[in-house]
Formats: sequence, structure tokens, C-alpha cells
Amino acid sequence: MRKGIYIIVALIASFLATSDAKAQTEINLAASTSGTITFNSGGSDTATMALSDVSGQAPASTTGSYTMAFPTNSTITLTETNPVTMPGLYMASNTATSFTVMNYDGMTGSLTGTFTVVSLLQGGTGAFINQDPTAVVNFVVTSASGALSSWADAASGILTLNLKLPSSTAIDELTGPETATITDGDLTPSPEPAALLLFGTGLLAIAGLLRRGSSSI
Repeated sequence: MRKGIYIIVALIASFLATSDAKAQTEINLAASTSGTITFNSGGSDTATMALSDVSGQAPASTTGSYTMAFPTNSTITLTETNPVTMPGLYMASNTATSFTVMNYDGMTGSLTGTFTVVSLLQGGTGAFINQDPTAVVNFVVTSASGALSSWADAASGILTLNLKLPSSTAIDELTGPETATITDGDLTPSPEPAALLLFGTGLLAIAGLLRRGSSSI
């Protein structure tokens, strides 16, 4: 058992070491300052999310900016996965669009890639879906330079966007178009495959030790 504890400690230390460089490149986005994100009900537990070019500051406390350049008339279709057991969770159907961060946190450099909205979650109070939605986006790096060059190694990431919907209404129950804004967001590198393999291998080793220990009792 003591050996298993040592392995757990070493495993956690190794995992944190391999992921430390990537954690330092997390990008925090401030509120959008231009562009629009318009929601509308599509009926039958569906909704649409129409986008125009969106930009803002990254992050709020210092210099830097981000832009999302959407294709003309870009519309995302959102379908509620299961209105009974998982109300407010929508899966997205859309095409990739361009996303760029410039001079993040006052450091010279840029990060460009494409992102595709994967899902949108709108929580609620009790039986009512009335909270501001959060979009989860898959990000794929196409180029990275300067202070953001480490993103070239990450290759991909997860972008989380918190949105403000003025009416606090379930998006599939809107009576007309409603424009939302980005309040904040985070772009986090995907875990490295090597780090995940290390972690998984360590867990298997621990399981084997525990199995042998229990069989000897």
C-alpha cells in the first residue's frame, strides 16, 4: 500500500510538470466590444445562433485583443439533446470559423486558428431554463508566434465563452431574435497525449498494486 502511495505522489508530480508549460499559455478573454451573436427559437427544442464578426479585449486588465471572423450569414443550429433528462444542453451543427488573439497580456505575438462550436449549455432555476448560456468551442491552431508561440505545440484547445442573454429566456422559447454578448471566456490548451498516457499508465500500475495487496490479505 505504501508503494502505491509513492506512485500516486510521483504520478501527480509528473503530470503537473508535463502540463505546467501549457497551463501558462491559457488565454482569458474579456467582454466583446463589437459584433453580434443573435439567438432565435427554431421550434421543437431547437434554436439558431447567428453570428457576425466579434471582437474584444484580451484580457480585461491589460492590452491585447481577440477577433472572431465569421463567414457571411454564419448560422449555427442548436438542438437540445434531451429536454427531459438534460434540459438546456444543446449540440451544435456549424462550420469552422477564424479566431485570432493579438499581443496577449501586453506581450508581442499572435495566435490564429479555427474554431467550431460543439455545444451550448443554458442552466436554470428549478424547472425554468433562464440562465445565461455558455458555449463550448473546439479550437485548432493554424499559426502561433512571439509570446504565444507555445500554442504551436499544443495544436488545439477548448474555448469556453460565457454569453449574456438580456431576457433570461430559454433560447428555444424566444419569441423573436435576441442579441447576446460575450461577457468573458477562456481558451485552454488541450492536454498533451504524452501526459494523458503517463497518467493512464500510472493508474493501471496503481490498480495492479492494489489488486495484489488485497489478494495477499
